[in-house]
Amino acid sequence: GSLDTELADGLVAGVDMAQMIRSADALTSALQSGNLNAASFQSAFEPSAETDFSELLGGLQFNNGVANIDELSLINSVLEVTGSGSIDLGQRRIDISLTPKVDTSGTGVQSSIGVGGIPIPLRISGPWTAPSFSPDLRAVEQSLVSGLTGRLENELGGLLSNALGGSSSSAAEAESEDQAT
Repeated sequence: GSLDTELADGLVAGVDMAQMIRSADALTSALQSGNLNAASFQSAFEPSAETDFSELLGGLQFNNGVANIDELSLINSVLEVTGSGSIDLGQRRIDISLTPKVDTSGTGVQSSIGVGGIPIPLRISGPWTAPSFSPDLRAVEQSLVSGLTGRLENELGGLLSNALGGSSSSAAEAESEDQAT
């Protein structure tokens, strides 16, 4: 089955996402150094912790006891978190990738936490009772490959265009003019 939800003006109990990423610099340092672990977020996962939201959207597909999260979005005044992953209900395991964007300036403009313009999602995985926290290196790799592929296509297109004596649209127009005469 499936479940799509759209909630407004509420809170998520048991986790304080703003506390998790209160300082984008501290999180970036933890991601870069590899010192990101459950202890880094202990205070963010207390029974009294909560995250308020102005909007929470989610789309789940259930199959054989596994909830696949296709789309997750939580938004509040200083934070936007998007994510996807899975929750294995039978095995009581979680594997979710969350990409936080934080408004550190208080201007309403959110920026991804990352390195060199590449967002670094947070991966939460393992048993419910002892999840691990780490950078989602698979997602970083996909971003790098995608960015490099786009850049390579643009540069090769430019080189090819120059080799053909102009822009590819100009070359195509000149060829069709030659065929018409």
